[in-house]
Amino acid sequence: MSDADYDYAELGLVAGLEIHQQLDTDAKLFCGCPTELREPEDAVRTFTRYLHPTKSELGEIDEAALEETTVDREFEYLAYDTTCLVEEDDEPPARVDDEALATTLEIAQLLDAAVADRVHVMRKIVVDGSNTTGFQRTMRVAGDGAIETPQGEVRIDDLMLEEESAQRVAAADAGVRYSLDRLGIPLVEIGTKPDISTPEQARAAAERIGMLLRSTGEVKRGLGTIRQDVNVSIEAGARVEIKGVQSLDDIDDIVANEVRRQVELLDVAAELADRDASVGDPVDVTGVFRETDSGVIRGAVDGGGRVQAVRLAGFAGLVGREIQPDRRLGTELSDHAKRHGAGGVFHTDELPAYGVTEAEVDALRDAVDAGPNDAVALVADDPDTADLAIEAVVERAETAIEGVPEETRDASEDGTTRYLRPLPGAARMYPETDVPPVEPDPGEVPEPELLTEKVDRYEREYGLDAGLAGQVADDERMPLFEEVVAAGVDPTLAAGTLTSTLTELRRDDVAVGNLTDDHLADALALVDDGEVPREGLDDLLRALAADPSLSARQAVEQEGLGGVGEDEVRDAVAEVVERNADQVAEEGMGAFSALLLLVATVGLASLPPRPLRSALTVLHALTFRVATDWLAVVALLAVGGRYVAGATVNRATVGGLAAGVFLGGLAIEASPLVRLVVAPSPVGADRLLEAVVVAVQRAAFPAGLFLATVVGAATARARLAGERGSERLNGDEGRPLPLGPSSGWVLDVTLPAMARTVGVVAAAVAVSVGIEAGSRVAVGASHSALAVADAAVNALGTGVGYAVLAVAFVGLVVEGVGRRSLVVSTALVWVATALGGVAVGILSAGLGVALVGLTATPMPAVEAARFGRWPTPYSWATLLRVGTFLAGAVGLFAVQRTAPDRDTGTGTDLRTGTASGGDGGTARPQRDAAGRAGNAEERR
Repeated sequence: MSDADYDYAELGLVAGLEIHQQLDTDAKLFCGCPTELREPEDAVRTFTRYLHPTKSELGEIDEAALEETTVDREFEYLAYDTTCLVEEDDEPPARVDDEALATTLEIAQLLDAAVADRVHVMRKIVVDGSNTTGFQRTMRVAGDGAIETPQGEVRIDDLMLEEESAQRVAAADAGVRYSLDRLGIPLVEIGTKPDISTPEQARAAAERIGMLLRSTGEVKRGLGTIRQDVNVSIEAGARVEIKGVQSLDDIDDIVANEVRRQVELLDVAAELADRDASVGDPVDVTGVFRETDSGVIRGAVDGGGRVQAVRLAGFAGLVGREIQPDRRLGTELSDHAKRHGAGGVFHTDELPAYGVTEAEVDALRDAVDAGPNDAVALVADDPDTADLAIEAVVERAETAIEGVPEETRDASEDGTTRYLRPLPGAARMYPETDVPPVEPDPGEVPEPELLTEKVDRYEREYGLDAGLAGQVADDERMPLFEEVVAAGVDPTLAAGTLTSTLTELRRDDVAVGNLTDDHLADALALVDDGEVPREGLDDLLRALAADPSLSARQAVEQEGLGGVGEDEVRDAVAEVVERNADQVAEEGMGAFSALLLLVATVGLASLPPRPLRSALTVLHALTFRVATDWLAVVALLAVGGRYVAGATVNRATVGGLAAGVFLGGLAIEASPLVRLVVAPSPVGADRLLEAVVVAVQRAAFPAGLFLATVVGAATARARLAGERGSERLNGDEGRPLPLGPSSGWVLDVTLPAMARTVGVVAAAVAVSVGIEAGSRVAVGASHSALAVADAAVNALGTGVGYAVLAVAFVGLVVEGVGRRSLVVSTALVWVATALGGVAVGILSAGLGVALVGLTATPMPAVEAARFGRWPTPYSWATLLRVGTFLAGAVGLFAVQRTAPDRDTGTGTDLRTGTASGGDGGTARPQRDAAGRAGNAEERR
């Protein structure tokens, strides 16, 4: 029967929850130490303890505590400069922390629970080492509350305030090491009545309680700060407490799997009853295994250990029966043996295996007098451990005959559970004499606003959309959001920064945890006041995370992120409007667009160019962007080298080199994505797709440069030499382009000559625009129209970069051109490119301002499309790329100028555009010689 087939009502499923939640207070519950978690290596001292159970006020010893002492363990504790003698149990505790009590009273109101008139502190015996005292201090603050779930009401039994236990750091043979940083943090425990009747209701109740706790804004967030315990039983089974459920997503699986376990155990008990099963006495069977090949057993025997076995009459086939996914009755026996120090249990339902032979199994059965319907379980360890472990196996096998035992179990990540200890009883509680009782006054504590109510209010009062309102209301920095908005910060700016921006920075491996509330509040205030442009907030937060000792204002000065204030902008706008009053009077609203562009120019002129973020940014730009383009340079020089050597330069050669440039560039550009495979991080599919598309685009850039240069040069040479018909260039058929004297400093390139390269350049730009715009739409970019427009603007910059190739084309095809002329000309074009890059940046920023003003497009959408921003460091790095490529073009020119004028080999020669070999190899030098003679004559 599968879990889905269970009728939970018919089975009589009853479940309850115990939710443990750490409070986000400044001090611990019984001392003034901070609630700050530390790294173990920060410990300043250590000490050890041995713990023993004590009798309660009823004179009884708790069964769970008694079992803990059956294994003699040493407990080591790590102490810090943020812990004190209270945690070490060397100083009496102080009074209950007021902040923790006030937060608990807020939670009581949300649970509709009745607060006790007088709260007494109790001691709860815990001897697993997680408390240095041997007990946990706890107090019942309220009870008799209720919450609603879709499946009905769930009553709240009690609300406890208690101290958190020490954090387990490591386990060793001698005992366990704990860290005292967590010990004493205030913790609330919310226990429900057994009103839960389905796994789905258990999850719904836990989600509801979690929402109520987060509504206070005073609880800690993150892994380990909240734990759910679940009590589960079915009518014919027993109450089982499952400890340590870390995730809400696991609760329904935990409950369903426990129901299955109890159903299977009841079926096993019924089968054992039919077989009249029984459990024998332990027998020493060490002699059977003295020569065994089983590594575990042989290791124990050779080390002076003992093998203990027990006959399980009537258990054959049932010890190996699965009772939870991948867990069997034999696993239950093994769990009990492990609690007493053994490594585990072997049983005959799984033997022969693990090096145990068939003959040894037969000898084992004979040694304990087991028949065909019997099973045998055995333990191999040192004598004391083996004796304790086999007794634990005997006890668990006997309870299997009876049915389902009451016990405490530990939750596993796969939704199953394992035995932890016996179910504790009332004997573990007795009064605390060192802390006086408190008399809480719930009237002094206002009732918190529910998260659902906050979302509605944020939408109504702050104009946030439902998604953003829900994110910020449920965010751990929600109190900070309300604080900065109350101080006057724009709600949309604050909400977006505290949710989306911090998430993006975290994905970029920025140490967001270093950012304090003061950092964030001050940074948001600077941006909202206009002292820092919005696009500078990302850099400001990165700087603060890298050096938390800085204040926000110091980081602004360090990074050069300052902008103009709102007053200065207003004054500038007023001045522009005043100077153009006549235009406004004449054209009315028609003057608006022109004035807006002027205002945008004034504003941009007031913003100094943002300096490069850091030397690391420049290094990244050079090593990635420029290294990619050097592949094209190397390929160009390879073509030149083949030309000098007289080898054939055909389409296959150029195509292979272009493919190599593209694949090499793709490997360089995609290399940062490798870290996602080595160390996976939560990156969305759209982000990953965008990164891959951008890598393809950037790899296509140098491949396009290479192809454009080689193909353009080959085409121009062929046309100048008259190889492709009788096209007329500048009115002269088959003659070189008139470029002026070779000794000139600048090439006098005519417009018709430049026009010959327009087709190649236009095609390259079109490819760039297509990839850019297509990728933006493919990844589902918000405001895709803006994204495509941004791609078009970026293409202008790309076009400028390709346009400089015209100089290289002409330099490669013209005879008699001086090297000095080519170098100076390319340098001038590079300068023009730099100015063009700045112009493109200003145009992008101006369009951003215009889009906001003319179309009422939200500013976040404009910024998402990268409008309205000064060119980033990568924009400046692009200029370096152009220079790098031009250096390669000049190098190729120098190689080709020294090339002997000859053809060798066969195939289509890209230098001539015709099949080489035969007559084609001898006609070319004659025509080139004629051309050179004509050129020399013209110079004379």
